[in-house]
This record gives sequence, C-alpha cells and structure tokens, in this order.
Amino acid sequence: MNIIDKMKLVRSSLSLHHKIETAKNLLLKESEINNKTHTLTSLADDFNLSVAELIALAKDDLVKLDNYFLQQGYINEYKRKKGELKAKLHKLEIASLGSGGSSYYKTRNPFIDEYCGLGKGYYEKLINNLKIELDIFSFEDLARQDISQKFINFDIKFSPKKIQEFLNEKIDSFIKEELELSTDKTHRLLSYQKQKEDFVIGMVGELVKGYSRNNLKIDYTQIWGKDVILKTSFIETALGMEREGLIEIKDIIYPKIPNQTMVMTSDEFWKYPTIIQLKALPNFDTYCGLIRGKFAPLIREGLTFKKEEKKQETPEKKGLFPLPLNIKWENITFKFKNDFDVDVIIGKDIYSSDYKKMGFADKRVKKSEEKTKANDAWVLLVLLSASGGIFPIDSLTGKAKKQKIKQKQLLSKDLRAIFPTIKDDPFYKYDDRDKNYKIKMKLIPEKTFRDDFRDKDIKFKNSKSEPKSYFNEMRDSQNNEDK
Repeated sequence: MNIIDKMKLVRSSLSLHHKIETAKNLLLKESEINNKTHTLTSLADDFNLSVAELIALAKDDLVKLDNYFLQQGYINEYKRKKGELKAKLHKLEIASLGSGGSSYYKTRNPFIDEYCGLGKGYYEKLINNLKIELDIFSFEDLARQDISQKFINFDIKFSPKKIQEFLNEKIDSFIKEELELSTDKTHRLLSYQKQKEDFVIGMVGELVKGYSRNNLKIDYTQIWGKDVILKTSFIETALGMEREGLIEIKDIIYPKIPNQTMVMTSDEFWKYPTIIQLKALPNFDTYCGLIRGKFAPLIREGLTFKKEEKKQETPEKKGLFPLPLNIKWENITFKFKNDFDVDVIIGKDIYSSDYKKMGFADKRVKKSEEKTKANDAWVLLVLLSASGGIFPIDSLTGKAKKQKIKQKQLLSKDLRAIFPTIKDDPFYKYDDRDKNYKIKMKLIPEKTFRDDFRDKDIKFKNSKSEPKSYFNEMRDSQNNEDK
C-alpha cells in the first residue's frame, strides 16, 4: 500500500464523532492552537489531538496544515535508540545465560535502516542542516513513528467561525435525530431527548452533593450504566445541550490511559471516562423544573446506592499495595520501565515501584557493594515479560530443570507476599500439551521490546518454539554439567 492509499484509509476510517470532538477541542483551545507551530508530541500531550484527526478536518477544509519540518535531532535519537536496543539485546542474552533468546527480537529491530527510515535523499539533507522541509506524504509517513513525534514541526490554522458553523450544522441534525455518527448499528440506540434527560439527572446528582454549578465536572459513568454507555453519544449530547442554552462547555478532559491501544475495549472505556467541565446556565433550571418529577426519586436512590457501594468497595490495605475486594491475578499488570523499575497497575490505580521495594533484592549481596542485585525470582519475572509470560521446561532436564522449577516456586512465594489477599497460585497449572507454565498476571516488557505488541497480551503466532529459545542454551550448559 503506497502513502496516498494509507492517507485515504486514515481519512475514511475517522468517524464523524471524532471530527465533531476534534472540532470542539480546537475551539476550546483556540488561543493556544490557532496560527501557531506545534509538534506532534505537544498536540497529543497538551490538547489530546492526533495527526489523523487534523488531516481529516483538513480534508473537509476546516483546518489548514502547513510548513512541515523535521529537526536534525531525529537522526541522533534514531541512532541512540539503535545503540540502546543493541545494549538491551546484549543484556537479555546474558540474563538468559547465552541461550540466544534475543534472536527473536533481532528480527524485529525497528532501528536497522542505514538512512534512519528517511530514504537517502532526506537523510543526506538532514545530516547537513538543522532542519529540513517535508512534503505532505513524508510528513504523514513519519508522523506514524513514535520516535519522530517531538522532532516534526508544523503550523495549524483554522477559522473559528467556520468550525462553529460545522458544529452547529452537525449538532442540529443530531438533535433532530438525523445524524448518523457511526456505521455500527448498535451505536446510539437512545434518542437525544432521552440522553439529554439522563445527562441532566446526572448533573443534578452532582449538584445535590454540593458541587458548584459554575464548574461542574461530569463523566458518562455518572449518567449511564456500563450496559448502556456504548449506546449513547456523550460528547454530542453535551454539545446539543450547549446548543439549546442549557450549559456552557468549558473544557473536555481526557484520561491518561495505561497501555492504550488503537481501539479501547469496553472495560477501558468504562474505567477511564472522558470528563466534561461545564457551567449550568439559567435554562438548565427551567428544564429541571419540567422533568422534576422524574429525577427527584432517582437522585435519592442514586445517592443511597453510591454510599453503600463506596462502603463495600473499600480496599483491604494489606501487603505492599491497597487491593480491592475479590482481586485476581488476571487483574494485575506489571509494566516494566527498565530492568529494575516497574509500574504496577491495579484497576484504575498505577503504582511506581522497583525490585527492592517489592522484596526482590538479592540478600546474599554484600552491603558494601554499590548496587544491590536483583534475585533470581526477579530475573525470571523480567524474562517472562519478554516471552509472553510463558515458562517452558520441557527442554530442561536434571539439575537445570529442578533449578528453574525452584526459581518459579520462589517467584510465586514472593508475589503472594506482595499480594497477600490473593490465595491461588500466580501461575496456571502445568500445561501437559505444550510442556510449560504460564503466569496469570499481565506482564508488559519495557518499551524497547514492545514495538509490535502495542501493550497487548503478547502471543507468539505460528511458532510455539519461540519463547523456549531463552532457555535452550541454559539447558544445554546445565546438562553438560550434570554429565
């Protein structure tokens, strides 16, 4: 697929919902975005805008993107990443006792191109200049690469009046039930009037708790149940209410989602809701008077339920991290930052930790040494993160097999000490067919080894032998010792 086809695919795949949301975002941040130069990193971090969304609006002549430049620092960063990956692969080779376990990742090395992914012409220009100008196709291609995000600059220009007219047209159609936001037939089964009514009831629920009507924050979990939310249109409903003069939208606040993929799952959508910061206008009071008989009993029931729910869900504060009731190993994620530091993700909560805090330091190391080493259990945990959580033992025999099973038992013991309310084993039962163990927790390797996995559960397709390569040479060396 050539670059023009790729651009067409991106543009066509962006729904009308995303265009409306992006257009409103531009208006809310107009003074910070319009007629200014930006990097892709600043747009994503500061305004939750993606280049795909902007290109889609540019196609509709609502936004103008211009003056694309790539900074020379891109080449330095590419080469730094290349050297860093080489060092990581070497460390992984050593950690797996020279088994050749890094060979799988060498074939997936994204930093092997001699021209740093630019092509010879652009590369030679950038080597001799602080920055070079890009054409639209090169800009679009490079914008897809994580490494280039902070090195691409471009200008954004738009007419607030034109964008407001676009929004007015679409939201008027939405209010009249004439707007199809998605090709998904299950989307938005509730009418605008019903969604507006539910939205207002949710707002009243927050107001009776004492929150200010001039700075109210509402998310969709305060309005709809988990089984209903995907049938509604949260942003469009708020824009419809603003169009009718019930509220004034002051900001749209987006959550920081760990392990975010291209498409959010329903669980992620529920756990990490978008928040609308708004002000209730006088017309809101008038509308409340019209539906007062509907929301009064619902609010009383809702408040009572929320108090009981909050009391029931108070986490048990045992062990190193606070744990919700009925937590399972499958609900815990370890996201490795490097060989020593990790983010522990439990539900919505993220805790930064390291091997020492969690009790994985090697107690045999002398205090006089500069840095305490990690013990064998931690080394195994790191290796498991790079092999999809799979722990093969069918290729091991004798002393080597006993050692690795003991290492697995020590890791289970340490994890149970960290999460004492979980009673079962952190590993699934031994798989007789594939001859391996697999850990129940989700383990995400450090970013160097995640370029293909997008923070999803790692699976080795069409190759059951790949994860075992970490242990093969270790098996051979140990077997030789036994002889």
